[in-house]
Amino acid sequence: MTRITNFPHEYDNDIIEYVTVDRVARPQLYQIPTPPAAWSVGTMHERVKTIMHLSMNTQKAVFQLVLHWAADMDSDSTLLKTLLPMIKSVQDLRLPYVPCRPFKNDKFGGYVAENYRALTMLSPWLFCCLLAPSFVAKPPVLAPANKPRSKWTSKENTAWLKIRGIIVPAKMHAIVRRSVVEKYFQDPSGPPRVLPVTTPTVNDIRYLILLLFRVFSTLFSTGLGGEAAGNRFDALVVQFLVCVEKVGKACHSDKKEPIWLSKYGLLGLLRCRQHFIDYTYPHSLYEGGIEGEGMVKELRPLCPNAVRVGWPLNLMNAYNRQNSLASLTKGFQSLTHVDAPTARQHAANGKRYPSWADVEYAMKQHTALSMVVLGNGSCLECHILVHMFRVTYCRRVVIHCQAPMIDDCGFVFQQISLEYNEMRIYDTAVPVRNFGMLLPDVDKEGCVRYCLQDKDWLFVGVDRKWTIT
Repeated sequence: MTRITNFPHEYDNDIIEYVTVDRVARPQLYQIPTPPAAWSVGTMHERVKTIMHLSMNTQKAVFQLVLHWAADMDSDSTLLKTLLPMIKSVQDLRLPYVPCRPFKNDKFGGYVAENYRALTMLSPWLFCCLLAPSFVAKPPVLAPANKPRSKWTSKENTAWLKIRGIIVPAKMHAIVRRSVVEKYFQDPSGPPRVLPVTTPTVNDIRYLILLLFRVFSTLFSTGLGGEAAGNRFDALVVQFLVCVEKVGKACHSDKKEPIWLSKYGLLGLLRCRQHFIDYTYPHSLYEGGIEGEGMVKELRPLCPNAVRVGWPLNLMNAYNRQNSLASLTKGFQSLTHVDAPTARQHAANGKRYPSWADVEYAMKQHTALSMVVLGNGSCLECHILVHMFRVTYCRRVVIHCQAPMIDDCGFVFQQISLEYNEMRIYDTAVPVRNFGMLLPDVDKEGCVRYCLQDKDWLFVGVDRKWTIT
């Protein structure tokens, strides 16, 4: 009724007359319902969109876009096969801050916010594989001009359709595909015209991945906050949305509107600058794990089989009974021994290998390794831990003087080795700054370099200092 009053020119006189009479007859239907009580708590700018939802929606949209691009180049299966061992090498470390898991298609079945966050955190390293020759755009293989259409192969029919912007299912039978081509030739208006090539280049995709990493490394950062972080984030988001629109328009040429208009998470990023000003670190608003929707994982096994009166109260009582003893234990005693190698830290964040042979094997197989960053201030050293015969030993990661390999769309890869002097027993008196990983990269000459990345999205740059750029 309010809209009719404010914009009467948009409605016919009959509609206005009917609504006016009906409002007098049934006024209860035109009363605005009272808002929920929670809406009266705080102001509108304090009702922020948690970064779990922003990150999950945005990251999924970008990864789907990359898979769509790979499918257009007939390289989607190659991409999945290339990423599988890389993701599994990190998954095998079983580090809680990077819960990687493989995916089979763009549905990302079973993925939750933490999995998307882990994939984004490693994305510059994972998608270095796009530099391989197998991802270079190949021209479609068309049939020769003098070859009869009845003799065209399945690939030639697919190529003829593809250059005209006609996408058919990959599992379509060859006979059906041939009939689709024949139908276009029998059309009185003639076959569709050939469309210009708009497929994004590898550099476009890798730049999109880089911006995705930088946007969320800033959003999850705890080293840069307030207005400075807000300004940096705002500038990155503008670049990111421009890149998403460019790649999205090229991959989905049939869409009339930019792809980011159909994703609320992408638009929600534009509000995050104010989050930095209001909360300093938006990371504190993260609703992943048990604090947010992860509570469903805890409550689902306790739910009753049948819904009866008072079942929510029974459910909460069951949950409290199950967790009361654990809560009391945490409140009155420490679960981490003071002599543990990761004292005052979560022991699972750093893997302790069973032997040095396991470490050497991992380096020979070019898989990711777990490390611990020791020290404080500017005196930081990365170590790999091994626990043998109830004793923990460590070796320092030595960065060589050779010039690092600078990935223009990702990380900085250093040439490293482990110190080979006498093994040292781990000194628990040295403070633990952070935990991280060694991510390998093999160049064309077979030289292996590693990116040193910690759990706060920082990596060792050219100047051997931790950075996010």
